[in-house]
Amino acid sequence: MARWIERVCAGEGTARLGSGGEEGWLSCALPFSFRYGERESEELLPGWRRTIRRSAGNGRTVCALVLTDPSTGMEVDWEATSYVDVPAVEWLLSFRNTGANDTSLLEDIRALNLVLATDYHELMVYHGMGGIATAGAFEPRQTILPRHLGERVLERNQLRLAPVGGRSTNGDMPYFNVEANWGGYRGIVAAVGWSGQWEARISRFGAAPPLAVEPDNRIPQTQLSALRNATRLRIEAGMEQTHLILHAGERIRTPRIVLIPWVDDRQRAQNTLRRFIHQHVAPRENGAAPLPQLFSNLGIVDPTARSHFLALGETHLAMVPKIAALGVDYLVVDAGWYETPPPAPGGPASWSSGVGNYAVQKDVFPNGLRPLADEVRRHGMKFGLWFEPERVCEGTQVFREHRDWLLPAPVARGYIFDFGLPEARAWLTDTISGIIEDVGIGWYRHDANANYLPAWRSADSVDRQGITEIRYIEGLYQFWQELMDRHPGIVMEGCASGGRRMDIEALRYHHSYFHTDWFSGDPAAIQSHMHGGGHWLPGNYFNTYQGGTSSPTVDSRERRYAFFSMLGGAAIVSWRWFNEKEPPDLELGRRWLAEFRSLRHLAVGDFYPLLPHTLSEGQWLASQYHRPDLGEGMILAFRRQFCPRPTVRLLPRELDPKAIYRVTRQTSQEQRELRGRELLAGIEIHLDAAPAHEVIHYHQRRE
Repeated sequence: MARWIERVCAGEGTARLGSGGEEGWLSCALPFSFRYGERESEELLPGWRRTIRRSAGNGRTVCALVLTDPSTGMEVDWEATSYVDVPAVEWLLSFRNTGANDTSLLEDIRALNLVLATDYHELMVYHGMGGIATAGAFEPRQTILPRHLGERVLERNQLRLAPVGGRSTNGDMPYFNVEANWGGYRGIVAAVGWSGQWEARISRFGAAPPLAVEPDNRIPQTQLSALRNATRLRIEAGMEQTHLILHAGERIRTPRIVLIPWVDDRQRAQNTLRRFIHQHVAPRENGAAPLPQLFSNLGIVDPTARSHFLALGETHLAMVPKIAALGVDYLVVDAGWYETPPPAPGGPASWSSGVGNYAVQKDVFPNGLRPLADEVRRHGMKFGLWFEPERVCEGTQVFREHRDWLLPAPVARGYIFDFGLPEARAWLTDTISGIIEDVGIGWYRHDANANYLPAWRSADSVDRQGITEIRYIEGLYQFWQELMDRHPGIVMEGCASGGRRMDIEALRYHHSYFHTDWFSGDPAAIQSHMHGGGHWLPGNYFNTYQGGTSSPTVDSRERRYAFFSMLGGAAIVSWRWFNEKEPPDLELGRRWLAEFRSLRHLAVGDFYPLLPHTLSEGQWLASQYHRPDLGEGMILAFRRQFCPRPTVRLLPRELDPKAIYRVTRQTSQEQRELRGRELLAGIEIHLDAAPAHEVIHYHQRRE
């Protein structure tokens, strides 16, 4: 990709597009677009000053192209990065007004606008559902872009992807893979890094108008076809709405773009994205890329001075030794730890109504949170705490004292704190950082429970549409970065009513993510979340809620099936383990979690779906996690509750046919040594009853 970047910066254009080989696949025209002063960038930019800067180091090369309008001082900076260890290109497009006056109108900014060559075959777009609160979260989706541009299929020849309400994965995922058949299978994986309201469009069009007279197809045609009139693929992405002027000296950024071109194998390309995210995007933890976590979330603190545990006669302090006995690394207190206003007459009490307060709720924690945090540390764990700083409810401290720091338009259950105001952001950073310091917090949980888009857009003037969202998102990134800088070693967990903000830019500031608010603990749903989400993201970003059915009250087939459904993600010991009729066997739970710990490093490796994605309780579901760097992996197979077939045959991927592998089956603890070619020929799994599961762990023997 370094060569492609150089050709773009050099202005080589599109002369080779459609010719054979790699250079005929990707256009080398500028891969972004905008309209400025009612003129298209394609028309304007050839007349702008062009400068290039380059740098290299740490396994990456950066080439930045700066284009400046000589008449108004508008400056466009396209900074692209290529990597030694991964065939990806990443870029960030920004605009700056270097002039003394307001710019002309800047609109329809597309941080990605790339043209590629294709042929007459249908194009397949692979994409997915975001982390919404349903069993179908992360469901894989496929959309065909037809090959013919006739009137009847014209509208079906474009796919639009976008979230709902301003959170980046609240609906569509900002990750997709376009597969073409152009001299063999090839395609391009794209990721959009913007934690607000992005939009992507994938479409195809003709390089030339259709012929007035179609060729005579009664004889062989090597160059022409009656259907070969959709020879170009266009991929666009950016903020959904931009229509603004820039003041003198003002700068804005746009969504980050990551592209991974590929040939031959779509799933390998998506694994390249997983590796890129794990190695180059995720923040380090103790100097290494993060692994799926083992932690306990004690649930929401009820504003009537009762937590989930207190309803069973427990206290938070009393829970600490029980959680520690399980062998987890962190204990996290969720929402409701702060002062909560009394409910309105006849209305319900809610933890949500206290968001905007940062004083501790004294009736639950009379001495503050420090005694609980100290007890957690005394038992060898680290303490974590939930925050939702982006929303503020009426009557809270922030609402009373800093009403001018909130966006004017209300949203459901409150107002939005304006992260675009530097003085407001500084106060908030100091306030939360002070709590982290005073309590001794090692795990910061950031939730976001509102659709921000209406508040952003209502704050914009006619000639500044999009600026509130831009400043808000820029400020949010600065806030997260400042917390990480002030508290080295802290683990950042993301949440946005579950996994509704899991774009590639948000993941830069989070080690892990609470990926869905689907709280049922349903094993089949958990399996499907891992199976669907694994197509795009490594396992450290799937913090898996454990329902009561997975509580280790007894070492039964059904309970092990429920517990090990979370393999592929992280393990959250939820409060519901302790709300079962029978108390959990802490030693048994410790053994299960230790087994999970021994396998979790595989969940950040390559992912291969060995059976089609399904939510059906009448089917098997199976997948493979593979670490080529270690010669190690695992195969997970689940025979669901109403599946009538006791046997399934699976074909694993990517094993060395000549190598010898030590293979262990979890259910029987049977160990065998097999050649890779034997495993590649197929693995049969037989489970007598349902529901049941099997974990096959393999490790290459080193000579």
